[in-house]
Amino acid sequence: MTASGSLDIINNKAIRDHIASLISNVEFRNGVTDGILRSTEHHRYIVEESIQYDINKPLQNNTFISGLEIHYDIQDMCKNKKYARAVSAISLTTRERINAYNELLRMYKEFLPMLELELFNRWKVDIK
Repeated sequence: MTASGSLDIINNKAIRDHIASLISNVEFRNGVTDGILRSTEHHRYIVEESIQYDINKPLQNNTFISGLEIHYDIQDMCKNKKYARAVSAISLTTRERINAYNELLRMYKEFLPMLELELFNRWKVDIK
């Protein structure tokens, strides 16, 4: 909608501005995350050298991966500065994603009451 200029069809300026801000934030966060991923990708290979996978045992409380157990000793790995830097870089990637998702979630949560109010004011639709 923003690329084609179609946001103008939304009469409520607060909603229109919030959608534009949300889209802008998604694009910004995508660029930041991509940059961090590119700059830290080689660190994943360093850590992979010290991880063993046992595909015969399932991870506990994991609904996404079955039949896999991961073995590593993080304390031992981080005695080596190369591994410590790699783990730190991977942690940065994870932290950035968490920050991005939390910010976008906050924006979506702010948007829902605005949309509910507009639906009620315009068409008397109460979705609660």
